[in-house]
Amino acid sequence: QTQEGSLLSDVCRWATEDRTRFWQMVMLAAFIAVNGLIAIAALPDASIRFAADNLNYVSPAKGMLAFGEFVRIDRPGIPETFSSPLYPVLLAGHFLLFDDRTAFGVVVFLQLGMLFVTGVLARRIIAPYVPKAALFVQAFVVFNPNAIGNAHLIQTDTLFTLLVILAVYYLLDYGRTFRLRTLILCGLVCAVAAYCRPAGLYMVFVVPIAAGLLSLRRSPEGVSWRQVGQGLLGGSAAVLLVAILVSPWVYRNYVVTGVPAFTTNTGYYVRDNVLQVMARANNQSINRAATDFRAKVDVYLRTQGVASRDELNDAEIRKATGTVAFQVLSELPLIDVVSVGIRSQLELYLGGGAGNIKEILGVEGEGMHVLEHFHGVGGAWSSIPAFLSSAPLPYFAMVVVALGWAFIGRCLGLVGLSTLLRSPHWRVGLTIVFLLVYFSAIYGWLGTSRF
Repeated sequence: QTQEGSLLSDVCRWATEDRTRFWQMVMLAAFIAVNGLIAIAALPDASIRFAADNLNYVSPAKGMLAFGEFVRIDRPGIPETFSSPLYPVLLAGHFLLFDDRTAFGVVVFLQLGMLFVTGVLARRIIAPYVPKAALFVQAFVVFNPNAIGNAHLIQTDTLFTLLVILAVYYLLDYGRTFRLRTLILCGLVCAVAAYCRPAGLYMVFVVPIAAGLLSLRRSPEGVSWRQVGQGLLGGSAAVLLVAILVSPWVYRNYVVTGVPAFTTNTGYYVRDNVLQVMARANNQSINRAATDFRAKVDVYLRTQGVASRDELNDAEIRKATGTVAFQVLSELPLIDVVSVGIRSQLELYLGGGAGNIKEILGVEGEGMHVLEHFHGVGGAWSSIPAFLSSAPLPYFAMVVVALGWAFIGRCLGLVGLSTLLRSPHWRVGLTIVFLLVYFSAIYGWLGTSRF
């Protein structure tokens, strides 16, 4: 008992010696409590039942264990090229050690740890510029309802976010230390992020621009162009590193499909963007728009002398899908293209993610996503009043909290960004603008809260 009391007093003394450390411990305890309550109240198997695109990760993971190759469990003879491999490999490791239900629970626990580490990185990013706000930023990240909902689901968002923030951390660290090692580490993290989600593949092209910009620091002798050159060279080395690290996977996909691509989901991704505009232009459900689009692809294939999709491999079908998607997009009214684009960006930046927590906890109500996909509410804005008129009070309250969190966060972000751009740290602010432009463009008309 004496030893235990001594140990407890030592831990308490260690936690209270430093103010930041003390609040970190408080934050961690609250984080564990909040997520523990969600886990206890969650529906059985909620982490996999409500996870977006879960088959794209679970099926290849089980295929790897069953056949020793990156294939889907239900298509053992066909190499998987649609999904990037990192997250399925993560799942496969857990399937090897645990039964499915336990594996999903352990992955969720791991993702919650990733979310907390993301908050710590956010604190360290902001501390050199606004030290008094650093702890608040960490808390705002780790208790974000959107991020918490994603972390409780078997999908790539939490891991991808951690990798993006880690890449930003290394990139901005270069602006303070000018160590080339940090740019190489940034490139390495960008490559890992691409293997997690293809949206991260081209993020590295921001690095040489940002590194050169961050090197534009005036001294009594003026701008050091040698330092600027070093930044551009180091950033280019990061791009080269990413190219080297992803090329084996590009070559593997080329060998099995004849298409030199990191993944073969580009055509479908473009299609999903176009479906958003089609549905809202024709005031139809997205599922109905998808049926009409599939018919257009079949017509296109017949004009190319292809009688059946069975004659093509996945890569060829997806290439045709992309071709038709661009053709359909060019024929849609410009006003609908612009309107849906604006709405997409609003969802990307202001979406609260309440729907995920609602599903996990089993709260009644249908979100705008369900209304648009299944109930024919396809206008660019008409799903909003449809949701407001049908949402039960508990779900509506969750939406208000989640949207409020997102809105306050964006307002604070705009204030911070404006302050940076008007300060001696304007290069940091401009670097963040470049990153925001990149992700706004990469998600196009498909902006959702989980992105």
